[in-house]
Amino acid sequence: GTVYVTNFFDYTKGCASGNDGAVEVYAGGSTTPTSTLTDPNMTYAFYDAVDDQGNLYVTYLHVTGPSGSGHIDEWMGASGAATDLGITLQAPGGIQTTRNGALLVCDQEVGCGDFEPGTTTMTNVFATSGAFPIALDKHEKHAWVENSGVTTGQLQKYKYPGPDKKAKQSITVPGGGYSGVAVSPPAPQGAPY
Repeated sequence: GTVYVTNFFDYTKGCASGNDGAVEVYAGGSTTPTSTLTDPNMTYAFYDAVDDQGNLYVTYLHVTGPSGSGHIDEWMGASGAATDLGITLQAPGGIQTTRNGALLVCDQEVGCGDFEPGTTTMTNVFATSGAFPIALDKHEKHAWVENSGVTTGQLQKYKYPGPDKKAKQSITVPGGGYSGVAVSPPAPQGAPY
């Protein structure tokens, strides 16, 4: 299959100055990028997710002057030009597609929640500020979140969907920090947003 790697900076172009986030595409079997997806507004790329129709969603930060705003782009069929979904985030984090077509997203300043298909308002908010990467279990009944807002390296399990501000389980990861989280077995790719 194809692998999509969000690079905070676009290293393919040799740029590590923080002004060119990108998604590098690796076709099956390739050990070098076979293409790159970019958006001129994508200053820093954060996380990505693919739905069951092959559409790609990326959370990113667009910096203008001393401030910035988070957004979510969609690439239909994981190619062509990006479409900004009109969703504004304060501090973008993890993203996952869900079986009902919602985008499960973490905003480091708000917590995690759903953007139901076609909407731009987060609902079913759970976790707390500081939530960054996220992973759903196979049945979409629990979400695992790395939450530095509690304690650096704190991995927390929440009932999904929210609202749920109290973690069902917490694990302190020694030496943990901003990193990814995966669950086995994972949730399958969700429906298109």
